[in-house]
Amino acid sequence: MADSQGLGTITNDDTTTNAPLTLTGDANNNILVGGSANDTLIGLGGKDTLTGGLGADKFRFNSSFDGMDTITDFSRTQGDKIELFGTGFNSLVWTDGVSNTLASTVFSMGASANSWTNSIIYNNSSGIVYFDPDALGSGSQIALAQLSPGLNLTNQDFIVSW
Repeated sequence: MADSQGLGTITNDDTTTNAPLTLTGDANNNILVGGSANDTLIGLGGKDTLTGGLGADKFRFNSSFDGMDTITDFSRTQGDKIELFGTGFNSLVWTDGVSNTLASTVFSMGASANSWTNSIIYNNSSGIVYFDPDALGSGSQIALAQLSPGLNLTNQDFIVSW
């Protein structure tokens, strides 16, 4: 439920079930908080705040036009992933048909794409993840998510699905 500023909070208390949950926001600026299981958080529209909690969580982006979300606790050691889902990301490829891990040729670390194939960029200094549908083309890159700086993300931290 949203307040007068368009903020809504969905919090999971899975202390008794430890069951994985899928928490989905709406067009407002939502706050989604997972629990101790392997949760999936989907902010949808708005500038959402996503907290996975413990477990190997997935932070799903259905479109590059949903607004930049903030992921407060992305953890490579816990196995968290950023999931790029749907036709909004159909220009991306994965490394195999099993894990759907983002191909290394599509990922770069820096302020912008550094080759014609880079579509997902992680700025290690700012912590922002960008989608650039035309890589070195004339189109602009789109900020998807704000993470902590210095995470040293790789293509292995992203999965592509539809």
